[in-house]
Amino acid sequence: MRPIYSTGCNQRKEVIHDYLKIGDFTLFQGDAEMYFKAKSEKREFHNWRDIRVNVYV
Repeated sequence: MRPIYSTGCNQRKEVIHDYLKIGDFTLFQGDAEMYFKAKSEKREFHNWRDIRVNVYV
């Protein structure tokens, strides 16, 4: 099991040894476009790369 590093507001690395993965998802370009267009038609973004999110508790 690899340690997870948490960099809170103070920007120091803290090692989390015991964790439980409760989910994961990926934010795709199409999802981002729908979100931005729902907020404002004037918003644009460039050079989108998919973001992989893992949720641990």
